[in-house]
Amino acid sequence: MRKLSEISIVTVLLFVSTVLCVPVEASDTHYSEDFTTTMYKDAVNTTACWDTVAGELKLPPFEVQLVGSVGTPANALFVAVHGDYAFVGLGDYPEFLVMDISNPESPVIVTGIDLPHNGGPVKISGNYAYVACAPGALLQVVDITDPTSPFIAGSCTNMSRCRDIVIAGDFAYIAAGFDGLVVVDISDPTNPTKISSAGCFHYCYVISIAGDYVFLSDEAHGLDVYNISDPYNPVMVGDYQPPGNIVGGTSYQGITCT
Repeated sequence: MRKLSEISIVTVLLFVSTVLCVPVEASDTHYSEDFTTTMYKDAVNTTACWDTVAGELKLPPFEVQLVGSVGTPANALFVAVHGDYAFVGLGDYPEFLVMDISNPESPVIVTGIDLPHNGGPVKISGNYAYVACAPGALLQVVDITDPTSPFIAGSCTNMSRCRDIVIAGDFAYIAAGFDGLVVVDISDPTNPTKISSAGCFHYCYVISIAGDYVFLSDEAHGLDVYNISDPYNPVMVGDYQPPGNIVGGTSYQGITCT
């Protein structure tokens, strides 16, 4: 039995040796990518631009080019994009516009609704658009479940101004002019309710959020920082005073798609 096992082991070793000694011919097939086709492009994972006309692979940032535009009845100051639609606030006109941008080269205004006051910054959360109406100190909630048929679903008015908005979970944080920071409970978008506020030094225009903090531009005073870990009790925890005013804002006539 032992002799048979030794013979088997020798046979296996001879077989392995024979296999390993078989010469293998290397393939000389190769391909030089010139980017004139997308044959070998990983369409799912690539973030690069395969320019098959120029035969170039372009990495971000790309050169921005105007590809389409549409006129608006007044200055289109504020835009929020959700899916195939752009929602526009006309800063000096009481209207909220909806645009179909499924074809970026040919955006189209599909509908609009009247607002009680001039439309300001627009933020999207779920099936709702939150619109700041600064002159009327009004937060408007627009139901955009059907973007072609939006309607006002709710509003909140008890603040001195409504200049800008950020949304985080069930709360809207508002740059409220002389009122500083205002916090609104939007867990029921049809009944947004002011739950707290925290004053400022001058006049707040623009707001941004990062974790448990919001940052407000406080015009002549500078930048105010608030801790909002408890939305019912926001607290100013810091400020910064630069040489000039911090206001923010950019305006354009019409809408441009790039």
